[in-house]
Amino acid sequence: MKTPPITTATLSFMLLIMISNAVSAASLQRAGLEVFADGEAHFEAVLSLEETEASANLPLLAPKEHVYNILAVDNAGSPLDYELGDKNITVYALGAGTITIEYDTDYLTTKESGVWTLSFEAPFEMDIILPEKSTIIYINAAPSSLTVEDGAIRLKISPGFWEISYDFEVSAYKPPEEEKQTQTGWTFPLQWLIAVGATLAAAVLFIVIIFLRRRKGNVTLRYEEEEVLRFIKNRGGRALEAELREAFPDIPRTSMWRLVKRLERRGKVKVKKVGLQNVVEAT
Repeated sequence: MKTPPITTATLSFMLLIMISNAVSAASLQRAGLEVFADGEAHFEAVLSLEETEASANLPLLAPKEHVYNILAVDNAGSPLDYELGDKNITVYALGAGTITIEYDTDYLTTKESGVWTLSFEAPFEMDIILPEKSTIIYINAAPSSLTVEDGAIRLKISPGFWEISYDFEVSAYKPPEEEKQTQTGWTFPLQWLIAVGATLAAAVLFIVIIFLRRRKGNVTLRYEEEEVLRFIKNRGGRALEAELREAFPDIPRTSMWRLVKRLERRGKVKVKKVGLQNVVEAT
C-alpha cells in the first residue's frame, strides 16, 4: 500500500498535538486584572492541577523586571516556591490540587493628556476591573461582557491584544461647611478678640509641635504604619513581605508595598532581597 504524502496541514496538525501534549496538565480556573487609579495593576490567577503534577507554568503579562509583589500559595494558603522566567512564571506545586498566583505590575498602563491607556497581550480569557468612576473612551475590540459593579467597570475579554483608553473622575476634597451662627447680639469687638485669640493659640500650638518634632527628630507615623512596624518588631525585627500581607488582609497589596517603601524612606525599616522573597527588617 502506498503511503500518502505528508502535507503542510498534516505537519501543522501533528505539531499542534505535540504542543498540546507538552503543556502542563494544570487548567486555568479564572484569571483577573484589577487596575488602580495610579496605573498599577494587580493580577491574580487560580489553577487546578493533577496530584501528579510537580509544577505549573503561567505566561507573564509584563517583562519580569516590571513584575513584583509575587505570591504563590496552595489551597491551604501556604506559600509555594516559584521561578520567574523572562516570559513566564513556574510554580512548584508539590502535589497541591489548586494554586493561586498573584503579582503587581506598572508596565501595562500609560498616561497622556489626562487619559490612561491599558494595553497588553492577553494569553487567555480574563476579567478586567477598571478604577472606580472610569469612563471608557476607546477599546479596540468588543469584550465578551461589560458590567458596572460598585461604580467600577468590569469586562471579560478573550485571548489576544487589547487596548483600552479611559479616564476617571477624581473626587476633590470638600471641607465641611462652617456652622451657621445661631446666636445674635455679638458685637464686633468681641468677635475680633475671639478671632485674634484663636489665631494666637493656633500659632503657639504650631510652634510647639514643630519644636517637639525637631527635638524628637522623628516624623509622626500613620496608624497603619505604626501597626506594621510593631508587627515586625514583635517577630524579632524582621518579616517577609508576604507575611505582612497575610497579617494585614485589610490593607491592599499595592498599598502595603507603598507603606513599606514609606517606612524605608523614613529610615524605619530596610528591605532586602533574600532568594525570591523580600525581607523587611526594622532599623
